[in-house]
Amino acid sequence: MGESYWNQTGDPYQYAGSSVLKNIPNLKDADALDVFEHRATALRLDEAVESAAGKPVSLALWQYIHRTLFQDVYGWAGEIRSVQLAKGSTVFAMPEHIETEAARIFKELATDNLSDPGRLAFYFGELNVLHPFREGNGRTQKLLFDEVVRALPCSICPIAPPWLEAHHT
Repeated sequence: MGESYWNQTGDPYQYAGSSVLKNIPNLKDADALDVFEHRATALRLDEAVESAAGKPVSLALWQYIHRTLFQDVYGWAGEIRSVQLAKGSTVFAMPEHIETEAARIFKELATDNLSDPGRLAFYFGELNVLHPFREGNGRTQKLLFDEVVRALPCSICPIAPPWLEAHHT
């Protein structure tokens, strides 16, 4: 949340005159929202992991994971973003192309040889560039990829969400 995002039309997800995202508890301080968001998502993590287990990997599953994790934080949890975003020099998919590109990527992912770690990394990068949500893309993508890895016939350790580990210290 701390890094700035750009969009070309103003951001309906933010409070007017602020960089703080509109949120369910109506917190307008970025630090307070950050603390609340991390605590709320940590409490929902087991629910998200358990309910995603064994489901087909798709944009719908990613949205479900996002909605489950962020349902107590953002009213738009699980919804595809409607604004153009960039972070640093990375420009993410235009909102109007997210669903089409996601369908293409997930179709390829379902038929590719994922025993090659290079192919896993390729798809991780492809999905990162989609960035379908206004916030929480990285955390939910890591959980989504846990499901990708779980389905592999070989044993690769699932990707641990480092944002959660910080709450256990």
